[in-house]
Parts: sequence; C-alpha cells; structure tokens
Amino acid sequence: GSAPSLCDLLVSFVRRLSGDEAEGEATRGAFALLDALRDRHGTHTMRRLCAALNGREEVAPKAGSRDAGNKDAGKDAGKWAGGKAMAQSRGETEARREVPPEFSQALLGLADALLREEARRAESDKASRRSLIESLFSHACAAPAMQALLTSLPAESPQFDALVRALLHWPEPTEEASQSTPKAHPGKKQQRPAPSVLSAKTVDHIRALCRDSAGSRAVESIVSCAPQWWRPLFLRAFKDDLADMAAHPLANFVVQALLSTAPTPTAVQRVQEQLNPSLASLLESRAGVVLQLAQASARLGCGGST
Repeated sequence: GSAPSLCDLLVSFVRRLSGDEAEGEATRGAFALLDALRDRHGTHTMRRLCAALNGREEVAPKAGSRDAGNKDAGKDAGKWAGGKAMAQSRGETEARREVPPEFSQALLGLADALLREEARRAESDKASRRSLIESLFSHACAAPAMQALLTSLPAESPQFDALVRALLHWPEPTEEASQSTPKAHPGKKQQRPAPSVLSAKTVDHIRALCRDSAGSRAVESIVSCAPQWWRPLFLRAFKDDLADMAAHPLANFVVQALLSTAPTPTAVQRVQEQLNPSLASLLESRAGVVLQLAQASARLGCGGST
C-alpha cells in the first residue's frame, strides 16, 4: 500500500496524544498530553503543534519575555508595549494558512482531552481547591502551550468556552439567563449568556489572574480572541478596577487588550471614564495604555478633546 501522508501522520499522532475513547485510551492519552505540556522541551513541541494545526507560522512567546520588557516602567520597551508587541503576545500572525478539516478536529481533540481529564479529576477529588486547567495555565512550562492552544481554538467553540470558564471560575449560564438572552441577528454568531452577577470570590480570582505573570497573558488572550467575552468581563470583573489595573506592571496589558478590541465608541468611552483621572501618571509609567486608548478612539471616532 501507499505510505501515509505527512498530514495523516500528524493527525494520527495528535489523536493518540489526545486519547481515543473508542479504544479505551482516553486516560492514557491524557497522561501523555499532560506530560508533554509540563515538560520543558515538550511544551515547545506543543506550541508549534497548535500553531501548525491552526495554520499559523508563529507561536506564543516564552513566558516572562513580555514581563521582562515591562519591569523598567520608565523605559520605552515597557511603556510602549502595544500594537505589534501585543499581537505577538497573543501568538498572532499577519496571515493564516488554510488547513485540512482533520487539523481543526485534531485541535479540538486536544482541548477535549484536557476537559475530560478535568472532569474526571473533579469527580474523584471534589475537595480540590484548584482545577487542572487552572494549574496548567500557571505552570512554568505548560502555561505558554496552554496559551497557544487557547489562541488556536475557534473562539466560538464549546471547547474554548469551557477552557475559559474553568480558568476564570466563571459559572455556567443559568436557564433563566439563557431564556432572557436576545436572539441573534441573522448572519451573526449568538453570544453565550453570562450571569448578571459574579460572586465576590470569582471577581477577586479574575482580578488576581490579571496581576499574575501567566494569568495576565491568559486573560489578555481571552479578551483579544473572543469578542463575546468583552462585555461580560468588563461589566462583571473589570469595572471600577481599571485604573488600578492600568497602573499595574502586568494587568495593564489586559487593559490594553480591552481597548484594542473595544467593539463600540461607547465601550471605549466607558473605559476612558475610569482612566481619565490617572491619564497623566499613566503617560509617565504605562504609556502603552494611553497609546491604545488613543488608537481605539481614532479607530472608532470617539474620545473628544481629552
């Protein structure tokens, strides 16, 4: 017979890594996947694997590279970390190659394997205070690979949504919220309903993530990649904390992402209202935030004289 193509070999490898439930390989596959994510060499392979399955040339940078440039708040490298630097922190490229459908399914399979293992561990250890997904996003080696997986998944996919909820401790939409969600306009993807109020514990958790090296990267990626999360995060987690976030050496990147992806002039204005009192000090220490505010205002035709 003919030799398998490189595409077939890659898909077969990913399926074995993800575990084949039909063959009882799910648990064994999950262990292999976790080992690869946590290994200091394996994490590089996983990042490039996610990029290849998504048709990208580049992958997310090593953890710490963004933060290292931001430690000297008075220097240009830290102050002007916006625009292209922000795009690179999300692992974006200018162009994305078209990939076979099998690649997209294999990518979703990687996320499914992690979510299955997350559910299995949650069932066997209900007293655990930290989820598997959360621990991977904070792991020194696994975090960059998890960010690469997150930014490679379709933002509207159930797998993306489940990973985000696990990381943020975000509750599932209630039946009441689902019924009250406005119907989607023809041709537009329907947004997933969000709870009207988050618990104080969840809000504190999300704000702490924004102030953590690996956590801030993950939240920045969520804001940047998933428009449906912009409004829920702003209204329920970031509101009334933006000024402090903008001044923080790590959380300011989340604010920059919030501005660079603001969907409407009103959204920019609501962010600006919270930043106005500290604009002068931000210009000195976190000029990247001010730059993103100016660019968002120009993009959407808002901002006024301020």
